[in-house]
Amino acid sequence: MNKSLLLTFYLIIVLLGSNTVYSISKKENIKSKQITQTEFLIAKPNYQFSFPKDHFSHANYALEWWYYTGNLRSKQGNKEFGYELTFFKVSFKPLAKPIYIAHFALSDLKNNEFKHFSKINRDFLQMAGIEAKKNLIWNKTWSVKLEDNGKTHILKAQDKDIEINLNLQTSQSPVIHGVPGENISRKGNCASCASHYYSLTNLKTKGQITINSQIYEVTGKSWMDHEFGSNQLQNNQVGWDWFSLQFNDGSALMLYRLREKNNKISSFSNGTYISREGKVKHLNQKDFFLKPKKNANWQSKKSKAIYPLIWEIIIPDLGLALKVRPKMINQEVVEQVNYWEGAVSVTDRLNGKKIGQGYLELTGYDGNLNKIGI
Repeated sequence: MNKSLLLTFYLIIVLLGSNTVYSISKKENIKSKQITQTEFLIAKPNYQFSFPKDHFSHANYALEWWYYTGNLRSKQGNKEFGYELTFFKVSFKPLAKPIYIAHFALSDLKNNEFKHFSKINRDFLQMAGIEAKKNLIWNKTWSVKLEDNGKTHILKAQDKDIEINLNLQTSQSPVIHGVPGENISRKGNCASCASHYYSLTNLKTKGQITINSQIYEVTGKSWMDHEFGSNQLQNNQVGWDWFSLQFNDGSALMLYRLREKNNKISSFSNGTYISREGKVKHLNQKDFFLKPKKNANWQSKKSKAIYPLIWEIIIPDLGLALKVRPKMINQEVVEQVNYWEGAVSVTDRLNGKKIGQGYLELTGYDGNLNKIGI
């Protein structure tokens, strides 16, 4: 589910002047599979993923993103960090050059410092792009290079006094989200309210984080989301709460809750549980209980948004009762549309024992989704 799409949607609305739903043209040449200049494909069931090909760009879809988050630790100085590095491709016409957006954030948890940066560029003079032949996704000097058929991801980003150089590796296959066999992640009733969405949930990570010329050798775990489609949210949806959790025993959990107007929760809220052996279980809204803890809100001084930062998750069939809380309070990204995204810890709700960590994203709590018409 994603995520900093908020900025993406904002740009689309500003540049196009309205929400646009894209579909396949009835005049499409089925034989040649060509599409017109003004229409995109939409995510449909039974898409056949092929890796490493699907790690890269899908030109016939309007929106696409690659999303990395992680929790890292250094022995030097006993430091702990959370990081986010994301790349977005936004197209307004199928055959036109897209806009590329990137976000880079670092949470220095020991010093209680959060910094966020962003870039927006077009594919002009090699300033940004996705090139499968070079196994590269980049926006100026920020980049992801994939090696070993997508099992190794090399991340690089630098801005002002912060830099990351990370090597992410996995031996697991990509986790496809959605109802088993459909290969589609549904977000609503409309035909285009869906995406093709997969994750790499257990990326062993090592590398360097540099802050003010001080280099920290770090290790930990990362999570990668890749999602593509042409439209997702319905008009009555006002925000979402998204969790990517990695447990100490090697299992993992992705959940998202779609919020509608009048404080209703969408029946399309869902998730995926991945066992330590890699077995995948789809979760629909009725399979889990997800709610914020009362009187555990934080109000941002910058955006004035009020975010619920402590959450309880119960999944009876899996025997899970969890409490999720932030490792640092202020991990808010302040942009044209504001959202909270940061490192969290996971404890057993019954005995209080720490059993994992991950990332949490909260959107729509400042009302801007309504203000801009999403």
